Amino acid sequence: RRYINGWIPVTERLPKPGEYDGDVDKYYLVQHESGDMTVARYTHSEYWEQIFTCRPIAGAIVAWMPLPEEYKVESEEEE
Repeated sequence: RRYINGWIPVTERLPKPGEYDGDVDKYYLVQHESGDMTVARYTHSEYWEQIFTCRPIAGAIVAWMPLPEEYKVESEEEE
């Protein structure tokens, strides 16, 4: 199945709960139904856990990149 801009609908599949990349939790960019995006992990308890809070980041920012476009349902014409 082809996903638009790399977004995977949760109605189609979820990540493996508690998946690790090496010995570090694997995190995902997620989009809320409101359109807001955040970084979260999918836990062993099978719920999303947000990792960022609304606090200033300590230290200097050295790089950044734009977020991907928001997820949109693919129309029948695009398939």
